[in-house]
Amino acid sequence: MKKVRRNWIKPWLTRRADLGVCQTLLKELSNEDSDSFRNFLRVSPQQFAYLLDMVKDSITKCSTNMRTCITAEERLSLTLRYLATGESYRSLSYSFRIAPSTVCSIIPEVCDALYQALKDTYMKVPSTPEEWEEIATDFYEKWNYPKLFGGYRWETCCRPSTI
Repeated sequence: MKKVRRNWIKPWLTRRADLGVCQTLLKELSNEDSDSFRNFLRVSPQQFAYLLDMVKDSITKCSTNMRTCITAEERLSLTLRYLATGESYRSLSYSFRIAPSTVCSIIPEVCDALYQALKDTYMKVPSTPEEWEEIATDFYEKWNYPKLFGGYRWETCCRPSTI
């Protein structure tokens, strides 16, 4: 006898469009309390819109006859919440009404999209010994570790002959 599948998705998860964090709390905070929005995602509503605009095309999925897709806005807010708090995937799953296995795939995908969109502007790799020396000096001034940056000593990894 063939086993009958009961549900494709748990019923409470299907109410994401009406009761999920993006449709309730984030909309409310964005409209009424931008400081709390910033505290929740660690970006302002304007910064969120900017980031969403940059990654929307690469993180948008299509809805099917079986399911409605998780929107780009939901994907980005889920990822930013995770990055802001380190909250567990399971906990995020409950608040965002997204299955834990889906949360596990969304976060790395969105992080990669953010990296690809922002790397050339915000993550330029130094190309000269002087630029490396400046980073080491800044690291010293901030953290009081001489000739150290990113866990490496200047003398051991970034001498001009190795660049």
